[in-house]
Amino acid sequence: MPSQAKRFNTVLLVGLGNPGMEFDATRHNVGFHILDTFVDDTWSQEKAHKALSANTTVDGVTVHLLKPQTFMNLSGEAVQSYASYYKIPVEAILVIHDEADLPFGDIRLKQGGGTAGHNGLKSLVQRLGTDTFWRLRFGIGRGDNPNVTLENFVLAKWTESEQQQLDQLVQQTLHKLHEFIVAPPQDHS
Repeated sequence: MPSQAKRFNTVLLVGLGNPGMEFDATRHNVGFHILDTFVDDTWSQEKAHKALSANTTVDGVTVHLLKPQTFMNLSGEAVQSYASYYKIPVEAILVIHDEADLPFGDIRLKQGGGTAGHNGLKSLVQRLGTDTFWRLRFGIGRGDNPNVTLENFVLAKWTESEQQQLDQLVQQTLHKLHEFIVAPPQDHS
């Protein structure tokens, strides 16, 4: 019989994205969008950690939420600084990010693994010194136009069709976040 997952007392949810209004509603900022939906609180500027943060409690678990303000490629700086300061272990960190290798709307939880070319994840692995943090991979696909580079695709705004499905997908993602907080899985790689 499988053992029950150890419940964390504290978790850190990290939404990856880029700061600035020009990046709002882009595929690459889906991590920011999901955290904004998760918590209605005002975000606090964490200058020492180069991030915006919020805190809440879910079923007795302290939940730290973090939106690095370093731009995507340096996200690891903010996460490492914040996690170290608040003594949050790597296995209690869940990073929410866009995933071009999954079709749009496919949402998967995974612990550890490669970065699939995602510069935000590369920065996290480098700064944390491990890849064993949890990831909530939000599938954005790669688009149908061969003339659009992956970089331009991820930095583009959602299409009208994607936008119509986004609210429901975000709600599914929030449900997965809640499950992770109250009963973290052993491994779903």
